[in-house]
Amino acid sequence: MAKIKSSTKIPVWTWSVLLLVVLLLVAYMAFTTDKMNKESTMPAVVSDVSLKKEIKENNNSQFSKSAEETAIYLSLLGDRQQLGSDPNYTRSVMVQLINMVRTTALEYHLKMDDKLETLKESSLTIRNNTTASNLIIHINSAGKEVSEVITQLQVQKFPDLSKETERVHRAVNKIDPTIALKDQKEEIKEFFVSCGDAIKKMDLSRK
Repeated sequence: MAKIKSSTKIPVWTWSVLLLVVLLLVAYMAFTTDKMNKESTMPAVVSDVSLKKEIKENNNSQFSKSAEETAIYLSLLGDRQQLGSDPNYTRSVMVQLINMVRTTALEYHLKMDDKLETLKESSLTIRNNTTASNLIIHINSAGKEVSEVITQLQVQKFPDLSKETERVHRAVNKIDPTIALKDQKEEIKEFFVSCGDAIKKMDLSRK
């Protein structure tokens, strides 16, 4: 008699488990790639010492360090429809705003060392230790510090730009730390745009 060959069948549940594992791996890779991309676009925060060194190195170049930081900020601000909607994008813009303001203040030798140090620490917190839910609180507090530095720049160096600094002051005061970020898109947008306009005009007014 001929022998009947027996074949071992793989249970259906085994295929289901394998498929689930593959899907989980794909999801994990997509998540880590997205996280790495977001982190790679986040502006860096450097010390005042490093910033002063970069400013000095740029003295003989065509563009000042503050002009470079302003250009980066305005470019980053290009997709402003995401402000308030995308916490990571909003966080990046806030960090770069502080970079721009700190650089401009140091370039003009503004005597506000303690305030600039506080701004740097605020920037590090926003960059590394904020969540989507508490980001608005830090934007509100750091925004007021930014407004104060911009105002002092205007008073000491650019007396003709009072309207621009008043606009920044009004904008930051309309941001409510008790209301969710996504519900204050227009207020957030106006604050960031007004700061960019003020610093850009200061750069254009450079003598």
